Amino acid sequence: MVGGAEGVAEKVLSAYRLLGGLAGLTVLLDNGALTHRQIMRAIELRGTRVAPLVNRELAAGRGVEPAQAARRVGAKRAGPRSSAEVAGVRKLFSPPPKPVQRGRMLIAPARLLENLQRPDWVVFDCRHDLADHGRGARVYGEGHITGAFFAPVETALAGVKTGANGRHPLPVADAFADFLGRHGVDETTQIVAYDDVGGQYAARLWWLARWIGLTRVGVLDGGWPKWIAQGGPITADVPSPRVPGKIVARQESTRQRSTADVLDATTRAGGLVVDARAPERYRGQTEPIDRVAGHIPAAVNRFFKLNLNPDLTMRSPAELRGEFAALLGPWRPDQVIHQCGSGVTACVNLLAMEHAGLGGSALYAGSWSEWISDTSRPVARDER
Repeated sequence: MVGGAEGVAEKVLSAYRLLGGLAGLTVLLDNGALTHRQIMRAIELRGTRVAPLVNRELAAGRGVEPAQAARRVGAKRAGPRSSAEVAGVRKLFSPPPKPVQRGRMLIAPARLLENLQRPDWVVFDCRHDLADHGRGARVYGEGHITGAFFAPVETALAGVKTGANGRHPLPVADAFADFLGRHGVDETTQIVAYDDVGGQYAARLWWLARWIGLTRVGVLDGGWPKWIAQGGPITADVPSPRVPGKIVARQESTRQRSTADVLDATTRAGGLVVDARAPERYRGQTEPIDRVAGHIPAAVNRFFKLNLNPDLTMRSPAELRGEFAALLGPWRPDQVIHQCGSGVTACVNLLAMEHAGLGGSALYAGSWSEWISDTSRPVARDER
């Protein structure tokens, strides 16, 4: 890619051609992609004869609306511009995708220990049991990482159940932001979540925090067992309240998918659905939690525990990337929809793909328990 002023010049001329003259340049100004000075410099570099017209009507400080200026210089418009055309111009100035911040997604126990006393680090204990909803609070009361707050999966990390939205529907974004804020989290805080079963609950908090627009959030690699094995400090004392933090929830819709999206993926080849449940549940041979056994037709199986080493730490990015590449085949990561029984363990597959550098996949939060709430939806089984 051409850099500096030359690179800007190339993009300005592309916008000029794509949207038909000055109309293209006004899109750049309207959307804040470039300043007038940058556009003029680009035009000068390319010697475009439109420069005097642009300078006369769009000169800085004249207070002329870009669209109004375009009309005054007689910019030719062939009618309303399509959203695809405008998107094409905007794409010219889209920042490159940010590299995956692996150091923030997985937090080593040693790193947490080094930062445990920092006020801008907040730790959450997400231990839970789907068959015993009171277990998390009990084990937290018996002992937890020093300074950690308890994050109840059934309330803080889930919303109100309607009977048609699964066992762990998403919480209201503002309510989850308020929960974090009450424990001292703001938009600059490093959040660390942990559990004792390989991250299946901690990854849910990780995903939810990213869903509301937070970026500094990670899962303790190896969780509670690794922390204990390495002699990390623990206590039964509940930490003192933190100064409340302010979070403005910026819900990112691209991170989640609906039942309609799943239907599109499975019936019209609109994507790949990956089921994180144990193979026997996926096949429909057993179902210990939900009332119907089986899986969503066309979904493929990737048991979330395959992402883990024996000590419950996450496997290496290279290993995971190879296995997910084989599973995905021709599908891009952003065409992948993750599901499980209720949108919890699927987050481990999401985390593993991000760790492997395969970012962009999404969560079907309602998952199997939402899918089967409507008996008209198809169910597949493989009972061999």
